[in-house]
Amino acid sequence: MAKPSVFQNLGALLREQGKIPEALSIYKLGLDVCPKDPGILANRANIYKDSKPATALFDIFDALKANPSLVNSWVTAIAILVDFDCKDYALHVAKQSLLAGCADTRLIIQILDLLGRCADRTSPILKTKLHLQILQSLQNVTATLPVTQRIDTLLAIAFHCADQGFSEQSTSFYHQALRLLPLQSDQLQLAERKKIQSLITSHSWNMACMLLKEEEFAQGWKLYDYGLRTPSKSPQQWQRALRKPFSIKQVPIWRGEPLEGKHLLVLEEQGIGDSMMFLTLLPTILSEAESVDLIVGERLEPIYRRVFTGQARVWTHHEFEDQTFNPATFAFQTALGSIPQYRFTTIDCYAPKVPLLTISPSHVSRLRQNYLDQVGAAASTKLIGVSWSGGGTKSRVKAKSMPVALFQELLKGANNTIFVSLQYGDVAQRVEAWKSQGIPIIHDPDIDALLDMDSWLQQVAACDAIVSVANTTIHGAGSLNIPTMCLLCEPSDWRWLRGSAIQRSYWYPSVGIARQSVSGDWQPAVDSTLQWINDDCPMPCGPYSNQPAIE
Repeated sequence: MAKPSVFQNLGALLREQGKIPEALSIYKLGLDVCPKDPGILANRANIYKDSKPATALFDIFDALKANPSLVNSWVTAIAILVDFDCKDYALHVAKQSLLAGCADTRLIIQILDLLGRCADRTSPILKTKLHLQILQSLQNVTATLPVTQRIDTLLAIAFHCADQGFSEQSTSFYHQALRLLPLQSDQLQLAERKKIQSLITSHSWNMACMLLKEEEFAQGWKLYDYGLRTPSKSPQQWQRALRKPFSIKQVPIWRGEPLEGKHLLVLEEQGIGDSMMFLTLLPTILSEAESVDLIVGERLEPIYRRVFTGQARVWTHHEFEDQTFNPATFAFQTALGSIPQYRFTTIDCYAPKVPLLTISPSHVSRLRQNYLDQVGAAASTKLIGVSWSGGGTKSRVKAKSMPVALFQELLKGANNTIFVSLQYGDVAQRVEAWKSQGIPIIHDPDIDALLDMDSWLQQVAACDAIVSVANTTIHGAGSLNIPTMCLLCEPSDWRWLRGSAIQRSYWYPSVGIARQSVSGDWQPAVDSTLQWINDDCPMPCGPYSNQPAIE
């Protein structure tokens, strides 16, 4: 009698050649000779899974009864059930696969994805009891994996737990992975140790962003420093690119030590928006340290030199290098984004000084009057600054940016309003097109945020309110404490927290949030923003945290 492997191999060969009917005939013959052989059934299921998924499931379950260690069959079964929207049954199958002891990274990652898909639709009991049972089973099966796969899997589970709000379990899985890190072990080659360290670094950065989104600030900010050595998909090399004038040996990194009587060097973050956001926290540090020197980019230097006059010395990188400072001048150095882990671990610590930025009232007044005169508007007319396009990687720019046609709908629906374009880049043609349709909008060719950010901030300050997608405009308007509505995509990044209950920014008290209901659907954000504009753009007063209010 022919062995089952003969039918399996011949059928697989015919499949590779595109001879599907012939392969099915071979599998049928094989099952006549070797009834319920799991290998033949699994191979036939691979043919049926796209065209006849229900038939494939019957073959898969028969195969798994005979051989529960067929990882690919478990993976295929769960995928089919998800496609059928039978997620509860898929959860049951996932649990059975783990009880069968299937330790495979592919299966585990798929189960984590399934748990994430089920999180918003299952009952509270299923989300807690069954969810946690599956997580425990996942933990058990990782014990048999090779160390690199085990670390990768534990970190993936930790990330999933953080994503679903299981902060205690997330921390536990994360530290289990760290304890497996054998950097000093002679049992692993250098390349393997580097691979493991890379896994730790990238997962820790992802964990940081997820924990911060869940308001788990104490742990999230500690892990945020992994961004300094996590590769980036954008042109910059790292997620947090840092330019340091002194090495760590020359000037120690600040680790939260008392700053009384100490001289501190503070370094900007890699992006304009991030630097502006973290600079809102600097007043707290200024109140502690003997002196602070702050290094920022050329676009920000004149702005923050004015803000911190008499409190901190503000330099560009070139200016600082020209001073030839002795490293011994400074007790510590720190990146702006590394400060929160030591002083800002609860949400009520944020926005210690509002507004932060200072402006020239006379300049702003002249600019405002000039805009009103251009369109012959009365002094009581609302001037609303607008920006509709975001920055970042190509995919994020598209996700964060408002489609022009939909943003046009927002502009047309506002009453007694003159709009001022704050959008950076070459937008003159777009603005003229809107003006030709009767939309009252101003483009000032004398102001370019990319060339002169200080003048651009004066333009922002000339407006009564701001409507913008999540870009640098939000940081400028928020730092000036101007009533602002942020049009926020879904999913948004960590700085906006999670959930529709969050109605304003914890970084900027004047910034409200109008969210997409689901990814790509801007209409609810447009509707709520229009209502806000026609209600005269009040300061936001909704929740800025998911935590219970402090009595």
